[in-house]
Amino acid sequence: LGQYRLGDKLGIGSYGVVYVASHPTSSQQFAIKCVNKQKVLLSGHKKTTEHLLTEIEVMSIIKSENIIRLHDIYQDQTNYYLIIDYCNQGDFLNYLRLSNKNWLDEQEAVYYLRQIRNAFVDLRNNQVMHRDVKLENLFIHNKTLKLGDFGFSKIRRDTANSILGSKYTMAPEILIGVEKSVTYGPKCDLWSIGCVFYEMLFGCKLPIDQGGDGSIQAIAKSMKAFKESELRFPRPISPAAEDLLRRLLVKNVNERIDFNDFFNHPIFGGMGALHSSKEFFGKSVTVVPGKDFIGSNMR
Repeated sequence: LGQYRLGDKLGIGSYGVVYVASHPTSSQQFAIKCVNKQKVLLSGHKKTTEHLLTEIEVMSIIKSENIIRLHDIYQDQTNYYLIIDYCNQGDFLNYLRLSNKNWLDEQEAVYYLRQIRNAFVDLRNNQVMHRDVKLENLFIHNKTLKLGDFGFSKIRRDTANSILGSKYTMAPEILIGVEKSVTYGPKCDLWSIGCVFYEMLFGCKLPIDQGGDGSIQAIAKSMKAFKESELRFPRPISPAAEDLLRRLLVKNVNERIDFNDFFNHPIFGGMGALHSSKEFFGKSVTVVPGKDFIGSNMR
């Protein structure tokens, strides 16, 4: 594929296949996401193309150690080919399997949480809501965490109303939208970060679905009955970890911790003050490839 040599298959998604690939000159490894054009068209949803464009845009404009980066794009009659970072330890669930662990000790969990924080400093810098933070979208390369899968992201907007995400990490303000129209903001990602941190520490999902059938409607119903005061932790954790979880996993979005306080929480141990996320808004960025993706920006 152009200057890249395809290798083993890494996985299969809804719209294509992911392969490992190498660059013959540098020997650097990449992942190549092959997106089937016909499957995108047959989905019948305009949103499917929009999600693909958004994923490309986010990975193009943000250059961060902790975010999957887009390096190149190709196309032929059958597929679009996205050349992105390769992560040799797979997603976080695979990382746990390889480590023979169900959960992490607190020191290691905070080590990865700090990298999630760093990723979100860059996302808020560029006014991006991820909207689907979960272990399956966190990837590990030589102990470095990289956040990926930006198809559900919202860029250059501080509000959204689509019911998107994964039901077990979806913020309460989005779940409410299952039954009625709702508008929400970037703090939805903070709830999801809390769910991910909880799962890292305890090896289980936040216990919200109480006796339901597992449907999003049942989880939305259980969320209404969920009380933060009843939040329990399966094993002992530090006061700092408990404080952060109790401030992230707050149903009322107005009472939930904000990004500035999350970035500077004591659990990160004197990492230095970071600017409020609101101060980043309006910063000009170069969008590559942007809306002309299905055209002249393609090779």
